[in-house]
Amino acid sequence: MTPVDLALLHATVIDATGGRPRPDATLVVRAGRITALGRFGDTHVPRGLRKLDLRGKFVVPGLCDVRVHGGDPALFLANGVTTARAPLPPRRVPLDPVEFVRPPAHHVPTLARHAVLDRPSLLSADDYRLKYLPPTERDGWRWALEKLRRKPDRAALFEHRLRFTGALHRAGVPILAGTDTGTPWVFPGFALHEELAFLVEAGCTPMQALQSATKEAARYLGRSATHGTIAVGKVADLLILDADPLLDIRNTRKIHSVLTRGTHLTPTARAQLLATTAAA
Repeated sequence: MTPVDLALLHATVIDATGGRPRPDATLVVRAGRITALGRFGDTHVPRGLRKLDLRGKFVVPGLCDVRVHGGDPALFLANGVTTARAPLPPRRVPLDPVEFVRPPAHHVPTLARHAVLDRPSLLSADDYRLKYLPPTERDGWRWALEKLRRKPDRAALFEHRLRFTGALHRAGVPILAGTDTGTPWVFPGFALHEELAFLVEAGCTPMQALQSATKEAARYLGRSATHGTIAVGKVADLLILDADPLLDIRNTRKIHSVLTRGTHLTPTARAQLLATTAAA
């Protein structure tokens, strides 16, 4: 795939700033950046650009998973996760005592991971997403599932985690979307959409859940100037959806296509990417 200059027409843009969605919008991408954004008919589209008619589609910023420990990049991209943060192993360094006891500036609940640990009875050894994993990893995950199932189901503990996350959110602690991908049964890319749904279950609005993987994630990573929201001048990391995520956050899974730095992963290319990954 190579970057292309293109114009997205008639889309509803959800820029993740917290403002109202922009219906019937035009968004111009050139050299991997957003160069124009406005109402269709009021926004200039340079000649020669490839045009995409996105009537009925919704455009949100590319998603960010702030806590991963591996995973196939193809699966992240196919799921609209255009940024993933893999924390380095911790170093043993002296810490200021006051800073050490200070409450964290952000909370990463990794609910997708805890759903696996606390509710293994809901997992299936026949999960269709296993086909995207290498055979050895697939076998390892099934072995891990047998071990998990020998432990008591801790559904009540998971409900407590949801309530705790909701309480932190209500107290004003910024929430970041992170999955701990790399843990068995936390599927790369797919898990972030589960995380967003859990955040809504915990008490976030769909917009706030979306921001945890876009605006707030970019701010935490020091990349607000270039990522996290949809605005002129920002990197064209975009997720195009077939349904409105503000009506139902689970609609982030209804992916039409993905843009990453101006490279368009079309519906056909996305399907091929997933098929190639499954066949590897």
